Amino acid sequence: MTNKKGISFKVWMLLLAVFLSVGAVIGVSSYLFYGEPKNIEYDEVSGGEISMTYTDDQNIFGITNGVKMSDTVGMAQDASDKFFDFTINTDISNANNLEYSIILVKDETLSTSLDENVKIYLEKEVSGSYSEVTGPIVFSPNMKDSEYENAMTIYKGTNRNNKTENFRLRMWISDTANITPEQVQNFAVKIMVDGKAN
Repeated sequence: MTNKKGISFKVWMLLLAVFLSVGAVIGVSSYLFYGEPKNIEYDEVSGGEISMTYTDDQNIFGITNGVKMSDTVGMAQDASDKFFDFTINTDISNANNLEYSIILVKDETLSTSLDENVKIYLEKEVSGSYSEVTGPIVFSPNMKDSEYENAMTIYKGTNRNNKTENFRLRMWISDTANITPEQVQNFAVKIMVDGKAN
């Protein structure tokens, strides 16, 4: 009986160790996947560097089966799939300042809606709350001489010291869009950042 009890105790201790190990692995993995922002954009410029991080699976944000809505409603969308949060980090080592641009590049494959039907709205976190910095404006490509096709600069900033800035992007179908209920309204953009040190 003593031997059986000893084996039973060892088995229980082994199972406990396995459960604790699995729990530790899941906990660390969850933190790395959900707690750590993912680096998606890194640009080392003369005298400094700029990067953009985010917590979504990819740096693509879009409208799926969008419906027309007013600017008031569009700006107030608060469901987690209705906005895209990202962070711009600037590090200035040997420069007076670093200029940067936030750019939206249209994904032609995922988009069915016309550009003029889509509204863009960008906010920046200030003192713990988000405030408007761009929009609402119609998506309108404005980078014809750029390496990006069908791209739009939606914000320009200049930092004179190391800084971390949080942004929130929203999009919706304009209530003035000339569409029928049968027309599927999908629209997607890739969020990019470009920097230049001076």
